[in-house]
Amino acid sequence: MMYILDTDHLSFIQRNGQEGKQILARLAVIEELEVAVTVITYEEQVRGRLNFLSKARTLDEQILAYTNFKKECNSVLVPPLYKGGLGGVEECCTILEKWYYQGLQQLALDYQSIVIIPFERAAALEHQRLRKMYPRLGNMDLKIAAITLINNATSIARNKSDFGQVLELRIEDWSAAYNQ
Repeated sequence: MMYILDTDHLSFIQRNGQEGKQILARLAVIEELEVAVTVITYEEQVRGRLNFLSKARTLDEQILAYTNFKKECNSVLVPPLYKGGLGGVEECCTILEKWYYQGLQQLALDYQSIVIIPFERAAALEHQRLRKMYPRLGNMDLKIAAITLINNATSIARNKSDFGQVLELRIEDWSAAYNQ
């Protein structure tokens, strides 16, 4: 059986909080498990990090954000942030390290260790069908649903209010407590 982690569940694992630990515990007890994410999840997470970059407002925040973005684009192994000499950088460094700098670096590492399912022609056609049937659902959610359906997989997602509307989609929420 193939399971496809939605962006929310992958984020829970990455944050290493209670929900992430519950998801990992669930993964540990399933035999012959095939777990993947979609390229859509990758896109959503990268966009989130880039959005953070675009929100840098002060000159120091912008310089630091772009400097670190360049470093991360060149190498996964990026040296620690420089925290002095630019005036006012100390305040934004904490935020950038947590949400941007460490986040993009970890994102690159995370995606090296998991299967990423592409959005290919069959998924695009399925997406078009779903878009007609569910015009009010989010486009990214419908792309993930399309990829999940054509792979005859189960979506591991918390967003049952949207994904649950796609009648043929199998959904499980592993972020809640699990009794083995």
